[in-house]
Amino acid sequence: MVKYTSKISKGSSERDSARLIIPQGIRKLLEIDPGDSIDWIVNIDDKGIKVSVQKASV
Repeated sequence: MVKYTSKISKGSSERDSARLIIPQGIRKLLEIDPGDSIDWIVNIDDKGIKVSVQKASV
């Protein structure tokens, strides 16, 4: 298991969004570059919430 921590920043002033930096190690693992898209997969069950990220298929 590999763990990285990112700090969340305020997103657009027009929306209630947030921004974060994807650590270089994660970028390399996902083989993503600026301009690529990622998918956020959210699983909610009685044990809690788990969020996974994967490179979006084109």
